[in-house]
Amino acid sequence: MSLSGSRATAGRDDRPLLRLRSPADVCEAVPYLVGFEPTGSLVLISLRGPRKQAGLAIRVDLPDAAHAWAVADLVVEHLRRDGAGAALVVAYADAADPSPDAAVQAVLEACRRETIAVAEALRVADGRWTSYSCRGACCPAAGTPLRDRLTEPSACAATLTAEGRQVLPSRSALVSSIAPVEGLLATAMRARLDDEVEGFLAAAGGDRRRDHADATVELVRRWVDRLQRGDALPVDEAARMIVGLSDREARDRCLGGGMGGLGGGAEGPPLGADALELWRELVRRALLPGLAAPVATLLAACAYLDHGNGALANVALDRALVDQPAYAMAQYLLAMLEGGIAPSTVREWLEEPDADTRAPRAG
Repeated sequence: MSLSGSRATAGRDDRPLLRLRSPADVCEAVPYLVGFEPTGSLVLISLRGPRKQAGLAIRVDLPDAAHAWAVADLVVEHLRRDGAGAALVVAYADAADPSPDAAVQAVLEACRRETIAVAEALRVADGRWTSYSCRGACCPAAGTPLRDRLTEPSACAATLTAEGRQVLPSRSALVSSIAPVEGLLATAMRARLDDEVEGFLAAAGGDRRRDHADATVELVRRWVDRLQRGDALPVDEAARMIVGLSDREARDRCLGGGMGGLGGGAEGPPLGADALELWRELVRRALLPGLAAPVATLLAACAYLDHGNGALANVALDRALVDQPAYAMAQYLLAMLEGGIAPSTVREWLEEPDADTRAPRAG
């Protein structure tokens, strides 16, 4: 098998081309694309256009045989919406578990109905991969050992690592990566957040709200650069940003003109992929009720639209909606993910927000 594709992301053209030339490359790339080592999972990657550029990456829990057809219809519908002409399918399970076979066969049939070619279908179990589409001498029945990313570095792993991708050991580890801080830092953050909330309420009640939003956005932009230089984020400035971003105008301006416009208007250029680590750090420090939702939503938007990382976007939205169940922008982003709306499609809406009246609005 020989494939050539970009990263599974928002369709940005400024990213290095990731070439997947073999099933081994596919197996190596998938954990980077979903953000963690999949177990008990079914993963599909959309391939679009004549160059088979990677689009949407979908991971779902591996269904049992009774639910395989329903899940297959759902995930293949997401591929269709992404404009897939072909797809990669990878199932992860224990070697003795028969459920991947039913799930993969259901996906293959659903792809046939939608005229989506399957470039490769693989099963990964016990550190080995086997191909559903090849039974030749190149694919032994016992399976082929997975490459070790540390001892057998490859161009695939190097490209994804250079883009800042990391592979966590599990989805629970991904959740833990944005868990609230603890200890002395948590105590200091709570005290400073209390003080900042008082100042914010005073500004919001007077004529200083716009000035407060300006100061918040300027501070955010400054710290996007400073974190990249390795500077440590102090408690007072972290608290100032967290509380300031609870203002809708400040949040929308950090989302950017297009996405902010879906929420009611924004000014200034968007904060792009480089802001991811700042949003992640602010989510971990947003310890008072009601403060996590805005920054977690910013993290989700950045993860999905700028990094194509649906797994991180989903756990960030979980955090946002636990904090504020009715938070409209988080609900809007979650609907996009669950509906299989590709990041590239959302970007088209953002670049030309009046070109497609189907683009939803959220506050």
